[in-house]
Amino acid sequence: GEAKLQEEIAALQAEISNLKAERDKVLTEEEGALEETQWNQEALLLSERKLSETEKKLSDSEGLLAAAEKKLSDREERLAAAEKGWEEEEERRRAVESKLSDREELLADAEQKLSVSDKRLEEA
Repeated sequence: GEAKLQEEIAALQAEISNLKAERDKVLTEEEGALEETQWNQEALLLSERKLSETEKKLSDSEGLLAAAEKKLSDREERLAAAEKGWEEEEERRRAVESKLSDREELLADAEQKLSVSDKRLEEA
């Protein structure tokens, strides 16, 4: 009976050794999975931080774009006002030139009448 008991003890020790090896293998796999999960969480946090920074940059860029568009719009309004002012000035200049031309015609007529009157005076 002692030999059989020794065999059972050896078999139980082998089974215990196998179970410990299997337990260690499962623990190692779980540690690896846990490390991978932690790494994935860190990568996710980093990605979220980068996304947040990118969204802030996008928001800043949109703000700068809106400001630039406003400046452009203001400049276009000032340009339109300047062009309108220039057109009004052109109209005033043309009106002055027209009046000047009319007066020159009147002056020419008056000079011609004066010349005719001078000739009649001389003849008389």
